[in-house]
Amino acid sequence: MKFTPLLALGLLLGLAAPALAQTKPGIWRHAFTMQGDPKYPADYNHFDYVNLDAPKTGTVRIGDMGGFDTFNSIPPKGEAAGGLGLVYETLLTPSSDEDKT
Repeated sequence: MKFTPLLALGLLLGLAAPALAQTKPGIWRHAFTMQGDPKYPADYNHFDYVNLDAPKTGTVRIGDMGGFDTFNSIPPKGEAAGGLGLVYETLLTPSSDEDKT
């Protein structure tokens, strides 16, 4: 049996069919879980483990050995500053109190 691009496409679609059958086209979901339903509804405004009365002022100083060339988190060349991942907010954040298995 000769391996052709058409055979590869058929194999890929055959493997993806179960995943595609679980989602309905045009229906948006607010969360993704590996099993079961999401813990938080679509209109939640904070995680249950977050302290809303936590202080929101102060100074954070993070030490790091060595030097850096850029504040760009994905530098084409050079050395990025240490702790730079703590500066930017991510678009997607997993909750720490849901089962991830």
